[in-house]
Amino acid sequence: MAFLFGKRPKPDELVKKWKAEIRKEIRGIERAVLDIEREEKKVITSIKQLAKAGDRKSAQILAKELLKSKKAKERLYESRATLNSISMQLQQQLSMLRIAGCMQKSGQIMGMMNDIIKLPQLQAVMSAMGQEMMKAGLIEEMIADTFEDDELDEEADEEVQKVFDNILAGLPAYKATKPEPINEKDDDEVDDEMVARLAALSK
Repeated sequence: MAFLFGKRPKPDELVKKWKAEIRKEIRGIERAVLDIEREEKKVITSIKQLAKAGDRKSAQILAKELLKSKKAKERLYESRATLNSISMQLQQQLSMLRIAGCMQKSGQIMGMMNDIIKLPQLQAVMSAMGQEMMKAGLIEEMIADTFEDDELDEEADEEVQKVFDNILAGLPAYKATKPEPINEKDDDEVDDEMVARLAALSK
């Protein structure tokens, strides 16, 4: 009721609220990872079909999208670990509250909040939480930077090729060859809908 009528919530109420919000965001991250993995399985099947049909170029383009999704998943896993760490730090603050009756500034929490707010999926929720933490005196400032898009440069061609080779290693008559350069204009040759779905999930 305190939140509804503008009454300043007690510190222990705030900490419990933050921990509940963090648990919700962690569940969201886990769902996002599962969505990516489901789409990846479809992409891997398509890569094999394209390779069998002799359309190596299109298969490599899908392998590139697969590599981007892998990097997006790694970022989500890191974010989940950071959220868990913030939750543990908040639990410590809750313990201190019971002893000292107030929260203490935490550079550790501030650093982790500044890291986690860079993830676009979490930016709105964590920014609002950060503002509440600043008002409560737990942290000093928030930095609203975002992660840069996972664009792959030419040096990533070999990494894409490794993904490609690993997927096709079991196919008959497949031989790993030197990677062909992948141009963005070649995207028209592949399943645009599949690429778009995977790219959307990887953001």
